[in-house]
Amino acid sequence: MKQLFQIVCLLLLFPLAGYSQSLSVFSADFVPTRGKSEIGASGDIQLAFPVLRRQTDQLVLAPRYQFLNLDDGFPFSEQRFYELSLNTVWRHTINESWSWVALIMPAFSSSTDELSMNSFVWTSGLSFTRLQNRHFSYRLGVIYANRFKSNLIVPMLGFHWIPNDHFELNADLPMRLRVQWLVAGGLKMGLVASSNRQISHVSGYADFDYLWFREQNLSWFTDLRMIRKWWLSCQAGYSFKRELKLYQKPEQATWEVGANLTPSKVDPFFEYADEGFFLKVGIAYQLTR
Repeated sequence: MKQLFQIVCLLLLFPLAGYSQSLSVFSADFVPTRGKSEIGASGDIQLAFPVLRRQTDQLVLAPRYQFLNLDDGFPFSEQRFYELSLNTVWRHTINESWSWVALIMPAFSSSTDELSMNSFVWTSGLSFTRLQNRHFSYRLGVIYANRFKSNLIVPMLGFHWIPNDHFELNADLPMRLRVQWLVAGGLKMGLVASSNRQISHVSGYADFDYLWFREQNLSWFTDLRMIRKWWLSCQAGYSFKRELKLYQKPEQATWEVGANLTPSKVDPFFEYADEGFFLKVGIAYQLTR
């Protein structure tokens, strides 16, 4: 079972696959409000199923569903966008100190529930983890993402530090940093700095083909254990930068190397930006502390 803990945790290495509750086989998150923003409610549900568990190899399938609601202040009639993805994660242990993880994540992302190749996007990645000791490990990796003829390569650096039984620091840079205090056996608190994104196909418009949304957040979280391994989570924070842009699919494929939320270098047809407070609630079945 410990190997399952590790492979689910390593899903968090790949921020383009999205952030879920730490070490969870099930998580559901919901953002009911972003204040006066034109960006409305959003949410996601993610599961993790072990398919193969051997001493040196583990394989996990993790389906995920996301949605994003928008108000009517945009140049299109659609107000809800969906993404349905399937993470396939393979972890191989080389020796006591080193292991590697490979990720494949195909997804359909659009404003309708119709699955078509026009809304197909792709993410893959490879990382190597070094277990320095039982308190500290670090990882180096690279992500490849294909979004509507835009190809993005993202170098990654992550680490996990547990100096004592009450403090934990987990980072996947440049995407996420989480500082956690275990206040009591059933209460965790801390700070999260994170960048969230969603890219979705928009059909039926001559001037644009897809939207690109991201927000950069800093929040305080409180996790409370309800019963057994079920946890209730609440986050309150501030989005320092919240953007939505509309792009036309390029005629020729483009290649970029940069941060994992880098937008297209093509000039957008439409731009929207704001900032403000947000609230997030969630529930998760967590395997570890």
